[in-house]
Formats: sequence, structure tokens, C-alpha cells
Amino acid sequence: MGLVHCLPPLLLLLLLSASVGGEKGLSASAYEAQFEAWCAEHGKAYATPGERAARLAAFADNAAFVAAHNAGAAANGAGSPSYTLALNAFADLTHDEFRAARLGRLAAGPAPLGEPRSSDGGFEGRVGAVPDALDWRQSGAVTKVKDQGSCGSSNPEL
Repeated sequence: MGLVHCLPPLLLLLLLSASVGGEKGLSASAYEAQFEAWCAEHGKAYATPGERAARLAAFADNAAFVAAHNAGAAANGAGSPSYTLALNAFADLTHDEFRAARLGRLAAGPAPLGEPRSSDGGFEGRVGAVPDALDWRQSGAVTKVKDQGSCGSSNPEL
């Protein structure tokens, strides 16, 4: 592999080393070892060295965040959280990537203050006319009452 193909991953690793090295915590090589173990645990593989380097950088940021949070939680001083964090299967995603992939429309967050909200909750143009009343029995969504027999809730012998 030529130097041109390695340049983006090398650049990302250098940036990772610079951002992580100045903080108290793991070195870039330690994050890489942790990343390798995490990849094996979660069955992760990346198509290109550039993608792998980008995922490693996101992982290192997330791992540093988790470590810093947990160090504060361990101290349990005033204002520190009472819970700890751990790395999960999404640890190679940036915060924005996770929000976009997993929260869908919620990722955009609430409308800024002062912005008018549509009366239909933001579904304008995507919902047809809504009837004033709807009898769900007519569409088969509600069935007749059935005798469920004894469910045991009032009979302690069952």
C-alpha cells in the first residue's frame, strides 16, 4: 500500500494522538488496543483503513468521555453523577451519527424558541384528512369481550 493510500488514516491517528495525548488517560496505542478488543467483541470490521481510523477516533473520544464520567462518579462528590457508563455496540459512532441513525426525527430536537409550530405537530402534507370521530369496532380493531376464565389474580390456589 502506497503512502497516498495511508495518508488519511495516518493523519487521523496523528490527530487522535494529539487530542488524546494531552489529556489524563490512555495513550493512542492503548485506545487502539481497547478498540481492537471492542471490535472483536461486537463483530465490527471496516471496509477501508480510512473508515477504520475514523471509527477509532470516534471510539477514543467516547472511551475518554466514559472514563472521565466514571472517574467523577467514583469520586461521588457534590454534583457528580450516581451512575457509571460503559462502552456499548455504538461506541464507534459520533454523537451526531448516533442521533441521526437511532433517533430519526427526534434527532432534530425541539423547535427553537420563537419558531411557530404547525397545528398538526409537524406532519403537514404527510397526513390526510382526520375524521372527527372513529369507531374502531367497525374496522375490526376491537373484538368482542371474551371469557378468559380464571386468570389466578383473585384465586390464590392457582
